[in-house]
Amino acid sequence: MADGNELDEPLIVTRNGEVDPVVVTHETYRSIEARIKLQSKLLVAEKQVADGEELVNHDEVITRMRRKLYAANECNGRY
Repeated sequence: MADGNELDEPLIVTRNGEVDPVVVTHETYRSIEARIKLQSKLLVAEKQVADGEELVNHDEVITRMRRKLYAANECNGRY
């Protein structure tokens, strides 16, 4: 570690030649969490398509997102 505070790469700790803990920065951990969450959502979506569930068209998705964004901004005192 360069200065003790930055981990560009995971720090892998071994005990008796076996991997024990792996240390990453909080930012890296959050990124890994986000990637896993996205992969889970994609798996659900792929299953829905495979099961023949009705798809939502692009315009409807954008409309729903804008409504949610507008509602969230109203709650936060924006707009």
